[in-house]
Amino acid sequence: MIVEYSVLWMTNFFQKLPNLCYLTLQIKNIYLDGHEWETIFSNYLKNIKVFRFKMNIEFSPSEDIEEQVDQLLDSFRSYYWIEKHQWFVRCDWCPMNKLVFFILYLMLLIPFIIQMVLNRNQLVHMN
Repeated sequence: MIVEYSVLWMTNFFQKLPNLCYLTLQIKNIYLDGHEWETIFSNYLKNIKVFRFKMNIEFSPSEDIEEQVDQLLDSFRSYYWIEKHQWFVRCDWCPMNKLVFFILYLMLLIPFIIQMVLNRNQLVHMN
Protein backbone atom coordinates (compact mmCIF):
# COMPACT_ATOMS: atom_id res chain seq x y z
CA MET A 1 0.00 0.00 0.00
CA ILE A 2 1.39 3.43 -0.91
CA VAL A 3 -0.05 6.18 1.26
CA GLU A 4 0.00 9.85 0.27
CA TYR A 5 -2.93 11.00 2.35
CA SER A 6 -3.03 12.17 5.96
CA VAL A 7 -2.68 10.62 9.38
CA LEU A 8 -6.43 11.08 9.92
CA TRP A 9 -7.26 9.24 6.68
CA MET A 10 -4.86 6.43 7.57
CA THR A 11 -6.26 6.12 11.10
CA ASN A 12 -9.83 5.95 9.78
CA PHE A 13 -8.74 3.30 7.29
CA PHE A 14 -7.07 1.20 10.01
CA GLN A 15 -10.20 1.39 12.20
CA LYS A 16 -11.97 -0.61 9.49
CA LEU A 17 -9.33 -3.36 9.56
CA PRO A 18 -9.14 -4.52 13.21
CA ASN A 19 -8.09 -8.07 12.27
CA LEU A 20 -5.23 -7.03 10.01
CA CYS A 21 -2.12 -9.14 10.73
CA TYR A 22 0.32 -8.09 7.99
CA LEU A 23 0.93 -4.54 6.86
CA THR A 24 3.46 -3.05 4.45
CA LEU A 25 3.35 0.71 3.88
CA GLN A 26 5.26 3.26 1.90
CA ILE A 27 4.57 6.69 3.36
CA LYS A 28 5.54 10.02 1.88
CA ASN A 29 5.64 13.22 3.96
CA ILE A 30 3.52 11.88 6.81
CA TYR A 31 5.47 12.26 10.03
CA LEU A 32 4.66 9.58 12.59
CA ASP A 33 7.11 8.76 15.34
CA GLY A 34 7.39 5.45 17.20
CA HIS A 35 5.01 6.56 19.95
CA GLU A 36 2.32 7.57 17.45
CA TRP A 37 2.65 4.24 15.62
CA GLU A 38 2.39 2.41 18.92
CA THR A 39 -0.84 4.27 19.71
CA ILE A 40 -2.28 3.37 16.30
CA PHE A 41 -1.42 -0.30 16.80
CA SER A 42 -2.72 -0.37 20.37
CA ASN A 43 -6.02 1.28 19.44
CA TYR A 44 -6.80 -0.06 15.97
CA LEU A 45 -4.45 -2.84 14.85
CA LYS A 46 -4.14 -5.06 17.91
CA ASN A 47 -3.58 -8.22 15.85
CA ILE A 48 -0.66 -6.92 13.81
CA LYS A 49 2.16 -9.47 13.58
CA VAL A 50 4.24 -8.22 10.68
CA PHE A 51 4.69 -4.53 9.99
CA ARG A 52 7.03 -3.09 7.39
CA PHE A 53 7.26 0.48 6.28
CA LYS A 54 9.30 2.94 4.35
CA MET A 55 8.72 6.50 5.43
CA ASN A 56 10.11 9.38 3.37
CA ILE A 57 10.33 12.56 5.41
CA GLU A 58 11.60 16.04 4.68
CA PHE A 59 12.88 17.65 7.84
CA SER A 60 13.01 21.36 8.47
CA PRO A 61 16.23 22.77 7.01
CA SER A 62 16.22 25.52 9.64
CA GLU A 63 16.88 22.97 12.40
CA ASP A 64 19.72 20.50 12.82
CA ILE A 65 18.71 17.52 10.68
CA GLU A 66 20.92 15.12 12.61
CA GLU A 67 19.18 16.10 15.85
CA GLN A 68 15.75 15.67 14.24
CA VAL A 69 16.74 12.21 12.96
CA ASP A 70 18.05 11.22 16.39
CA GLN A 71 14.82 12.34 18.07
CA LEU A 72 12.75 10.31 15.63
CA LEU A 73 14.96 7.24 16.06
CA ASP A 74 14.73 7.56 19.85
CA SER A 75 10.94 7.26 19.61
CA PHE A 76 11.42 3.72 18.26
CA ARG A 77 13.70 2.71 21.14
CA SER A 78 11.02 1.45 23.47
CA TYR A 79 9.93 -1.84 24.98
CA TYR A 80 7.08 -2.00 22.45
CA TRP A 81 9.39 -1.90 19.42
CA ILE A 82 12.50 -3.68 20.64
CA GLU A 83 11.30 -6.30 23.10
CA LYS A 84 7.64 -6.94 22.37
CA HIS A 85 7.75 -7.04 18.57
CA GLN A 86 11.47 -7.09 17.76
CA TRP A 87 10.83 -4.46 15.10
CA PHE A 88 13.84 -2.35 14.18
CA VAL A 89 14.15 0.92 12.29
CA ARG A 90 16.87 1.83 9.88
CA CYS A 91 17.47 5.40 8.77
CA ASP A 92 19.29 6.35 5.57
CA TRP A 93 20.09 9.92 4.76
CA CYS A 94 22.70 12.03 3.08
CA PRO A 95 23.93 15.11 5.01
CA MET A 96 23.73 17.15 1.80
CA ASN A 97 20.05 16.34 1.34
CA LYS A 98 17.17 17.08 3.70
CA LEU A 99 15.18 14.03 2.55
CA VAL A 100 15.38 11.17 5.04
CA PHE A 101 14.27 7.56 4.57
CA PHE A 102 13.17 5.34 7.42
CA ILE A 103 12.77 1.63 6.85
CA LEU A 104 11.28 -0.71 9.42
CA TYR A 105 12.09 -4.38 9.11
CA LEU A 106 12.01 -7.59 11.11
CA MET A 107 15.12 -9.46 12.09
CA LEU A 108 16.56 -11.53 14.90
CA LEU A 109 17.73 -9.75 18.01
CA ILE A 110 21.52 -9.70 17.49
CA PRO A 111 24.24 -7.09 18.14
CA PHE A 112 24.63 -4.48 15.43
CA ILE A 113 27.45 -2.32 14.19
CA ILE A 114 26.52 1.20 13.16
CA GLN A 115 28.56 2.30 10.19
CA MET A 116 29.24 5.84 9.10
CA VAL A 117 29.55 6.07 5.33
CA LEU A 118 28.52 8.73 2.84
CA ASN A 119 24.96 8.00 3.92
CA ARG A 120 24.40 7.66 7.63
CA ASN A 121 22.93 4.26 8.45
CA GLN A 122 21.51 3.60 11.89
CA LEU A 123 20.04 0.48 13.34
CA VAL A 124 18.03 1.03 16.49
CA HIS A 125 18.93 -1.55 19.12
CA MET A 126 18.89 -1.76 22.90
CA ASN A 127 21.02 -4.28 24.80
